[in-house]
Amino acid sequence: MISFKCKHCGQNIKVSDEYAGKRGKCPKCKNVIDVPKLETNESVNANQNDIFNDILDDVVEEKKLADNSAVSKLNNLSLTKLTKDCPYCGEEILEKAIKCKHCGEFLEGDTTAKQACSSMHRLSQPNYRKQIQTTVEIEFSYAGFWKRVSALFLDFIVIFFINLIIGLFLGFQHFINLYTFESTDTGDIMFIIIGLLINCLYFVGMHTSNHQATLGKMALGIIVVDKKGKRITCGTSLLRFFAKNIVTSLTFVFFGFGYFMAGWTRKKQALHDMMADTLVINKS
Repeated sequence: MISFKCKHCGQNIKVSDEYAGKRGKCPKCKNVIDVPKLETNESVNANQNDIFNDILDDVVEEKKLADNSAVSKLNNLSLTKLTKDCPYCGEEILEKAIKCKHCGEFLEGDTTAKQACSSMHRLSQPNYRKQIQTTVEIEFSYAGFWKRVSALFLDFIVIFFINLIIGLFLGFQHFINLYTFESTDTGDIMFIIIGLLINCLYFVGMHTSNHQATLGKMALGIIVVDKKGKRITCGTSLLRFFAKNIVTSLTFVFFGFGYFMAGWTRKKQALHDMMADTLVINKS
């Protein structure tokens, strides 16, 4: 039985093998049609060869695609090996480049012209100038240990007379108890609190003023500054005051270790200077 479709109307038609290769009319559209011939062994083999060739072509095409992918990967690998990162700006440049196309730095050679151009280019960059400014440490003429001790002694005298005046108004016995460490009543406690407030106002106010120094420091020609040499803020001065009068005072148990640190540290800083990040320097 031969099955085929009419080429005119698409009708499915079935006829016996004896009509193979003959002509007839389509039962639907009545047009003349040719009945296909029976397939011989040769034709079957030919179809099989065609199928095999198609499969072979597909395999060859896949192999070509795989080869192209491998070549592309090799090319990318080659390109990667032919490039490097600029040691100055980090941008990607050619492996054999002697000058970065991004930042203009010379990568090879040590001639005077190249070095001069390289230095001028770096100095022209704002970030490079800012980096230089931040990395250069400012050096000052730091106040010596005995000069600071002398200034502290003068300030002690000033505070002594201030407390004496207050004692004349609140009671002289409170003043005596303050310096003999004998507290007998609430009046003594109030006098101590007032004395601490006077001390705080004196040291914090004088260090944050235009003078940047207490009367004792002014007499010795020294001032208190931050690490950049500028006048300290009120917060920094408060931190320095409490560190000096509370934390550092506790070191007297160890023979005044916190104060004596100003005698051997590189920047002549006592413990409270380090805690507040301040310096005591000679006034220029």
